[in-house]
Amino acid sequence: MSATLVRPHQSWEHQFLALYNDYSNAGEQEWCEAAKDALTDFSSYISRLKAEALGIGISSDWSPTSHFWLMSDRRLIGTLRIRHHLTPAVEERAGHIGYDIAPTFRDQGYGHQILALALSETRKMGIREAIAICDESNTPSRRILEGAGGIITKTKCGEIWYLLGK
Repeated sequence: MSATLVRPHQSWEHQFLALYNDYSNAGEQEWCEAAKDALTDFSSYISRLKAEALGIGISSDWSPTSHFWLMSDRRLIGTLRIRHHLTPAVEERAGHIGYDIAPTFRDQGYGHQILALALSETRKMGIREAIAICDESNTPSRRILEGAGGIITKTKCGEIWYLLGK
């Protein structure tokens, strides 16, 4: 099934809450913790995501971050974060690209789609070579990154750094 990226928007609140519940029901608390503000004040959550893209409200060692949501058939499938440039902290902890596919939609090809769309967005931003970091134990994501031509540049503490777009 084909999916597209959309920018976070107030009109997607119902779909976002369904996505949140999907992660919560699967016990993926790390994802839920990062998005918990959306449960109490969704419009403020959206405003925060938009501000991060402008570099507002982020720590001085971080990078502006654009947020996107992967949509298919009016359902939210996953989330994407693109950090605009590497600082030492971003290079060590996150890389340019971070993506998540909701548990219900995994193993359906959406991971490949979100990464392809992410690489298209990084090129639009002038990022020719992007870094993505993946847990060594996350075999599906490793397969996606390697399938997109990702080259392993470093492994450390159970994580793998991939260079994409070279």
